[in-house]
Amino acid sequence: VILDSVEYKSSYIIKHYRSVLKDELDIEIFEKCFLEGMSFKDLSRKTGYSYKRIYYRAKSLCEELKKY
Repeated sequence: VILDSVEYKSSYIIKHYRSVLKDELDIEIFEKCFLEGMSFKDLSRKTGYSYKRIYYRAKSLCEELKKY
């Protein structure tokens, strides 16, 4: 899920997904990787979380967001 940066800020779906996210890492993954297209490796370097943790959290987050 990579969306045009101009369009995603006003999208109802994106606003709804943001309201569902509670964990700081989930928000970072959603914002940086899913919306802006940042790689998990770059996010790992930026946040200090391991690549493996980000990968599995993103996978889980995709499953959670499919419910909405």
